[in-house]
Amino acid sequence: MLSGAAGGGIGTSATRMLAEVGATVNRRQPLAGENQQNLAPLMEKGLPVVPVVADISTDEGIAATMEQAGGRKALFTVSSM
Repeated sequence: MLSGAAGGGIGTSATRMLAEVGATVNRRQPLAGENQQNLAPLMEKGLPVVPVVADISTDEGIAATMEQAGGRKALFTVSSM
């Protein structure tokens, strides 16, 4: 599960690099458009990327994020100011 930085920079680069080495990356963002715009090129290349739309400032968003993560054991968080 990769969470944060929807601007197409660090988060998208990390998603690409992890997927290129074989990791299935669930990419969480609060807005569907941000995920789609940045992840579509990766998904078109056949990389194992799963967009997750959830706002983790709410209990529902946290539950949805955890459900999508399934039994995965790693969380990579990117934030910027």
